[in-house]
Amino acid sequence: MTLIGLSMGGRIYPFQTENPLTILAFFADLGNFAVYALSRLLHFGQGSLERITFEFGTAYIAGAGLLNYLLAIDAHDIAKGKKK
Repeated sequence: MTLIGLSMGGRIYPFQTENPLTILAFFADLGNFAVYALSRLLHFGQGSLERITFEFGTAYIAGAGLLNYLLAIDAHDIAKGKKK
């Protein structure tokens, strides 16, 4: 899902404190840690605002990060025996 978002021209947000919504987007993108780290090192994921699919791509990237958080929480619950 993250790769689809990147191919659509989505943006991976860095940590910025000027706007509270970008802080939330940063934490959503941080859920894709490997892609986030690579994007900071290799300078990709800056987003193409002129593309029609920019907003959808950004939403795909954030959604994938949030799903990774849910997956980690679910795996933790299964490991603790709270969920079968």
